[in-house]
Amino acid sequence: MKTDTPSLETPQAARLRRRQLIRQLLERDKTPLAILFMAAVVGTLVGLAAVAFDKGVAWLQNQRMGALVHTADNYPLLLTVAFLCSAVLAMFGYFLVRKYAPEAGGSGIPEIEGALEDQRPVRWWRVLPVKFFGGLGTLGGGMVLGREGPTVQIGGNIGRMVLDIFRLKVMKLAIRCWQPVLLRGWLRPLTRRWRVFCLLSKRCVRSFAIR
Repeated sequence: MKTDTPSLETPQAARLRRRQLIRQLLERDKTPLAILFMAAVVGTLVGLAAVAFDKGVAWLQNQRMGALVHTADNYPLLLTVAFLCSAVLAMFGYFLVRKYAPEAGGSGIPEIEGALEDQRPVRWWRVLPVKFFGGLGTLGGGMVLGREGPTVQIGGNIGRMVLDIFRLKVMKLAIRCWQPVLLRGWLRPLTRRWRVFCLLSKRCVRSFAIR
């Protein structure tokens, strides 16, 4: 008499296999859970900020191009509107950087490198809003700039923000957790967002936290 045990054993075997893998991972990984949790928090915040920055730049560029389309028949007016739109957005970003956070100028990667070497301060309460909205203005205005540098600086400052809020003693942990954003610059995240964040955060912690 035949039974349907194979169909019932398959899910059970899969569950047992997953439990064994999780148990092996917990036994092998000696990283404190608090650090893993903070890395996951930083990775999530950095990913959300990177996506919001990218979407904001794309929206501003679409709005600017839409305004130019309406004046395409009048060439002098087209040039005037194009110049004014780009100038206003670029001057907005320049004003924010010059007035509130000079270290937010440029790509921002040298600032993060200097912070990792304890050579430059990280004033995240100033840099984050200035870099985000100033970057929206300059990139949305059509300036020939890349998005990776501003995104890296935003991610590094978010890491330092989490470090200061939770008063962590591992000084290089949070600020180095901007690394998930590097992947976001070339792979479009949020397709497998949690898997990517968890894997990269874990690698980040294992590589740099124990120093």
